[in-house]
Amino acid sequence: HRDLHSFPTRRSSDLRNGNLFGITSGGGKYNWGTVFELPRGASTVISIVSLDVTFNILGAVLDGSNDNLFGLADDQTSTGQSTVFEIAGNGGKTTTIATLDEDYGPGSIPLVMDTAGDIFGATSTGGASGDGMVFELKTGSTSMMLVSSFSGNSGINPTGLVIDDNGDLLGTADDGGAFDNGTAFEIPQGTDSLIPLASFSGTSKGPSGVIEDSNGNLFGFTDSPADGTVYEVP
Repeated sequence: HRDLHSFPTRRSSDLRNGNLFGITSGGGKYNWGTVFELPRGASTVISIVSLDVTFNILGAVLDGSNDNLFGLADDQTSTGQSTVFEIAGNGGKTTTIATLDEDYGPGSIPLVMDTAGDIFGATSTGGASGDGMVFELKTGSTSMMLVSSFSGNSGINPTGLVIDDNGDLLGTADDGGAFDNGTAFEIPQGTDSLIPLASFSGTSKGPSGVIEDSNGNLFGFTDSPADGTVYEVP
């Protein structure tokens, strides 16, 4: 491989025309990190916006269909609220779109977007059982909508979320399920049904993050036992 650039990064994000977007854990104007772009074929990073104590981004930024970037951030001041934000693609102006109130709980994972431009995310608490929930923010709206709530059987504390070509949401939860070691789940498009697809056992528990291949299989990794495992859910 060839190193393109070195810096303290949290997670890289989507590619747009071969350009890479991501977040750093430090630096920038306020030393709370930056959102950056690495143009295709280049080795020089472009800082798009500097983060501050009120804007601690969770996970990766999402490259939207309108060429703007979206993400989920925590306010590290006394308010402690999570917000969905948008970074304009023509100059880096950052706008807060919506705020997750105390009924939703803090955001826990990066956002995903469907073909209509609607945004989906998840929280680690809140929902009907207090075990976390999946929310939706429709294009042009500033109001969150509850999609589905987690419970012990379907999972507790979501750790990954993807959306397939049919608009179905698929993901993982860190706890809960048949063995209380986490689950893989599905929420079919247009429904509020949270369906457990698989429960993780003691030999492979604590799923963290998820990706989907072209055949609809889910892959990810677990953080225990020992050094963790790579899993597949067909």
